[in-house]
Amino acid sequence: MHKSKNNLRIEMLSKRKKYPFAFAKRDSLGLKQCILNNIEITPNTVVAGYVPIHGEIDITETLDFFSRVGAVLVLPVISKDKLEIYFRNWVFNGVLERGDFNTFQPSNKNKIINPDLILVPLLAFDKKGYRLGYGKGFYDKGIYSLKKEKDVLAFGVAYDWQEVSYVPRNKFDERLDGVFTPSRFLKIKR
Repeated sequence: MHKSKNNLRIEMLSKRKKYPFAFAKRDSLGLKQCILNNIEITPNTVVAGYVPIHGEIDITETLDFFSRVGAVLVLPVISKDKLEIYFRNWVFNGVLERGDFNTFQPSNKNKIINPDLILVPLLAFDKKGYRLGYGKGFYDKGIYSLKKEKDVLAFGVAYDWQEVSYVPRNKFDERLDGVFTPSRFLKIKR
């Protein structure tokens, strides 16, 4: 019997909350190396990242590197009114504002730019490329919409221990193109 999305979400949030800071820091460095070993970012590639909240794996150093090689960085902005996600331009270490869901995001004055590559936070993932998020479906809807407009790659970023045998899913859940962890890159076969 598989766990429900809500039960799995509660379990993974609890695990992440208890994960020691020293291990999280070590894993963030391992994740950066794994990403850099598996993808090449060229100047002007639009990369969507995020500012970690609630113990999400930290991709700050990865975004810093991408910025230094000429990538255009964007961060998610979630519209509570429209229930959608979009991405605004952000200069590394630039000013951020508090968003509707207690996230950190660029100002509404920053330009909306559709990414070429999205680094997606998650609570859990499985070998088939399904992810469990916070339950509002923002990334799923956003990835679906973006893929209708252009070729965009969506990669989950996670701690190794966030892999589960099965992520409960419904017809609205989008599969990732792969998942990066500190120890490996899981490429999803379609």
